[in-house]
Amino acid sequence: MIITEKVYELATEGIHSLQITKVEDLGLVEGIHGAREKVRIHILVTDQKATDGEAVNVFVNASKSIGEKATLGKFLRSLGFSTKGQIDLDEMIGFKFQAVIEHNVSTANGKTYANIGSIIKSRKTLPAEVEAV
Repeated sequence: MIITEKVYELATEGIHSLQITKVEDLGLVEGIHGAREKVRIHILVTDQKATDGEAVNVFVNASKSIGEKATLGKFLRSLGFSTKGQIDLDEMIGFKFQAVIEHNVSTANGKTYANIGSIIKSRKTLPAEVEAV
């Protein structure tokens, strides 16, 4: 029996429209800084399909921490979510945003990954009675 590694098509580099589709609890994951509780946020690239027509996704893997320096906390705040006290990550499901996708090569395994770089902030809408000059 021959088993071939599945190769997933990467999101192209540049600005993309994205939507959070799932938040997965990975439990305790061993890493270079020891074991940490982790989550994986599944994000659909809504403006790109793979060459076979399948959906293209990117992922954010992070420790379950919403502190000032924590990856998850920074990501949530960049999307406009408040991280004071606590947050229910399931409330993120369905959230749409735009971001710059960047390709990065892992030093651990040499594979290229598509990662979220800068989050593009939504413009504030002006009340109807206020006209832009």
